[in-house]
Amino acid sequence: MKRLLSLLLLTPVLVWAESQTDYAYVAPITASAGTPFQRIALPSPVYGTLTHGDMRDLRVFNATGEVVPHAFEPRPATQLDSVAMREVPLFPLPHSTTTGGGIAVQVERRGDGTVVNVRESAERGMASSDAWLLDASQLKQGVRALELVPADAKAQFAGRMRVEGSDDLEHWRVLAGSAPLLVAHAGAQSLARLRIEWPATEAKYWRLSWADGAAHGVAFGSARFEPAQVASEPARIWQRIEPIRVNAGESEYIYALPPGAPADRLRIHLSQNNTVVPVTVLARAGNERDWRIIGSHVAYRLVQSNGEFENPDLPVNASQQLMLRFDTRGGGLGSGTPMLEIGWVPHTLVFAARGSGPFVLAYGNAQARTAAYPIASLVPGYSEREVEATRELIGNATLGVPAQSGGDARLRPQTDFRRWILWSVLGIAVVLLGTMAYRLWRQMGSGTTSDKPPR
Repeated sequence: MKRLLSLLLLTPVLVWAESQTDYAYVAPITASAGTPFQRIALPSPVYGTLTHGDMRDLRVFNATGEVVPHAFEPRPATQLDSVAMREVPLFPLPHSTTTGGGIAVQVERRGDGTVVNVRESAERGMASSDAWLLDASQLKQGVRALELVPADAKAQFAGRMRVEGSDDLEHWRVLAGSAPLLVAHAGAQSLARLRIEWPATEAKYWRLSWADGAAHGVAFGSARFEPAQVASEPARIWQRIEPIRVNAGESEYIYALPPGAPADRLRIHLSQNNTVVPVTVLARAGNERDWRIIGSHVAYRLVQSNGEFENPDLPVNASQQLMLRFDTRGGGLGSGTPMLEIGWVPHTLVFAARGSGPFVLAYGNAQARTAAYPIASLVPGYSEREVEATRELIGNATLGVPAQSGGDARLRPQTDFRRWILWSVLGIAVVLLGTMAYRLWRQMGSGTTSDKPPR
C-alpha cells in the first residue's frame, strides 16, 4: 500500500514535466561565456508563433532537457540618446567682472548667431583671469555638464567653481554654487576632476568664477558642454498585416493581429499618391466583442518634388483585431487597398545558464502556463536605474535558425489530458489516504476496548 501511494504521489510530477516537443518550434541559443545569465532579444518570427499575449508559451531548455528559470527585462517606453560634447567659445575675465568693474562686454547679433566680444576698458590694466564667460548661444538646447581643459597640461590647482547662466548677460541664475575642481600630479601619475554637472538647463551665456573669490592662477584653454540627453522612440519590430475582411461599401478594413505581438504603433500606407482621407481606428479583443474607437486621424500620402510624405505613426493598444474605417466623402481612398503595419518594442528574455549547454528556446504552446520570474527575483541586485551593476552578470546570447518540434498542432487548444490525469491521481490518493486513516482508527479503537490487562 505504501509503495502504491508513493507512486501515486509521484505521478503528478511526472505528468507535469515539460519537454521540447510540447512546443511548436525550437531555436538553438549560442551563449556567451563567463556569465551566469544570458540575454536574448526576441525576433519577429517568435511573436508570430506565440499563442498568448503575456509570453507564457516560452521556455528555455538545457542540454539535458531541463527547463531553466527565465524572466523578461522591462521594455522602455522611450530611450535617452546621448549627444556629443560641444566646444564653445571661452572668454577670460578679470576678477572684477563678477562684481561690476572695468570689463566691456559687447554682444553682436549676426546671421549665423550671437557673438560675444570681451575687452578691457582703457582705464584698467590687464589683470590675471579668474573668471570666464562662455558663449552657448549656438547650442539651441539644454546642457547638463561642463568639462574644462587647462591651457597648461602641467598646471596643478584645487578649488571650487561657481557656475551661472543667463540669457541677457544681466540677470544670472546659479546652476552650481561650489563645484570641486582639482588637478594634481605625482611623478607619472595624475589626478583630475574637471567636470561640473547640474540639472539640464538652457541658457545662452554662462559665467564661471571661483567660489571663494580668490585667484588660483590657472588658465583654461577650452570648454566643452554636454547637451542634455534627447528622448527618442525605442527601436521597434514592424510587421505587415493583410486584411482578413473588407467591407468596400463602408470602406471598412478588418485586420487580425498576432496574439503574441504587443503592438503599440500603427502605420497606414495608402495606395495612391496625393490621397488625404480621415480614418477612424477601432479595436476589439475577439470576434464576439463590440468594437471600441481608439482614435480618429487623417491619413495622407503626398508627393512633392523633394520627396514623399506620409502620416506619422499612430499609437494603438495591443488588441486581437483592428478596424480601419475611412471617410468616403470626397472620394475616400480612391482605388487600391490600404496596407497596414504594426510595430512593437521587442522583449528581452534573460535566463539562468543552469546545467550544460547548448541551450534551446522553445515557443508556441496553447496549453502553456506562466513560468517567468520577475527580473528582480531572477537576477540578484537587478535595477533599471543601476544597469551597470548587473552588466557583468548578464551576457548577450544569439538565437539560431528555428526548427519544428511539436509542430503547429501545439498552437491549437486541446483537451488537457494531463489536468484530468492529475485530478484523477489526486482523487485516488485522497481515497487511499482515507482508507488508511479508517483502518488505523479501527485498529486503535479495537486496542482500547480490549479486556486484556496491559503488560
